[in-house]
Amino acid sequence: MSDWLPYALMLALVLWMTRHKWLKHLPSIQIGAPPHQPSQRFQDYAENKKRRDAQEEVDRILDRIAEKGMNGLSKRERSILENAAKQQKQHHPSQQ
Repeated sequence: MSDWLPYALMLALVLWMTRHKWLKHLPSIQIGAPPHQPSQRFQDYAENKKRRDAQEEVDRILDRIAEKGMNGLSKRERSILENAAKQQKQHHPSQQ
């Protein structure tokens, strides 16, 4: 008998069990390290980048309003401005 035959039989059994929805009967095996958790520094960077990108988009829309007026905005741009105004009110309620 070959050395690979037991492995081939085990693979065939696993594939058969998976195909027949018996996956719950297979043992759960954790291979490798646990999932990577980004550092706090990276999370802060990502959050600040997201805020900065959103502010740049709002600034671009405000420049467009200065050039063409409110009627020149698309529905998407109006929605972005409305969301920015809501967030501004939530973060700075005293500036209303």
